[in-house]
Amino acid sequence: MATLVGAQIGQRAFGSAAGRAEVWLTLRAWLDEDLERLTGALERSALELAGQDGLEFETCFSEVFPATVNHPEAQHRLEAACRRAGLFCVEAPEPFRWSEDFGHYGAHAPSAMAGIGAGERWPQLHTERYTFNDRALPAALDYLAALAREG
Repeated sequence: MATLVGAQIGQRAFGSAAGRAEVWLTLRAWLDEDLERLTGALERSALELAGQDGLEFETCFSEVFPATVNHPEAQHRLEAACRRAGLFCVEAPEPFRWSEDFGHYGAHAPSAMAGIGAGERWPQLHTERYTFNDRALPAALDYLAALAREG
């Protein structure tokens, strides 16, 4: 998925053509391989279009997050801690769309990501309406204590 998040084209100089432009995109994919394919396809298309008009083209990347993929053993430990804490454990049907830095941890050690839900009617994390729900704290503490006991 590619989302246009901004662009800067030319300047306030009426009657002239812009000599420089920047386009900013957020690229997302559930797997690193898919993101690499998407990035490559976009770069090839932009390079081809720029070449047709004799334009220069360059890319730069910031805030690159590797995919967060749960390691089976780590996920098993998370689920066991959830049961031990007496909490309802649900595996998300698909990955979250927001970026997470947890994928970096998985490159160094078996890891898994878990979250404590605030309820289906609560605004989603990383949205403008989200505020922390203090009522989730007791469940979160029980869960983290059970996870610590898992070793």
